[in-house]
Amino acid sequence: MKEEERVPFEYNKICEMSKSLNLRPIRIVITSNRKIFVDNTHWAIAYMKRFGQDIKLSDVPFYIVDFNFEKPYIVDVKGTVIKNEQDIKRAVNAAGDVEERIQKGWRPIEISYLLGDFAIELEKQYNLTQINLMDK
Repeated sequence: MKEEERVPFEYNKICEMSKSLNLRPIRIVITSNRKIFVDNTHWAIAYMKRFGQDIKLSDVPFYIVDFNFEKPYIVDVKGTVIKNEQDIKRAVNAAGDVEERIQKGWRPIEISYLLGDFAIELEKQYNLTQINLMDK
């Protein structure tokens, strides 16, 4: 995929997700240095598109993976994590990717943003990309 196609692809994917009947949970990751991330931003932004910018975490399915214990600790909110070993391992592994990126310095801990700001920026970039593609 060409670089200029990446933003429109991701934006359109999020728009389709916002219409889905399958409401997937948002994974909240608490890293070992106590930084909090919304790991699967695609779904978080899709919920914002679907329910509006004032949506609260309690309005959507979510679970928490906390790396401040000897072993990763999962907080299953309202039964959002399916109770089988494979799903739990996938949840921890996906959250572990965030922890690893922070430990390696790939995701600097001093950088932070509000999810709504990120969603607005994504939409701006999508609109700019569309304008640039029309110019070609």
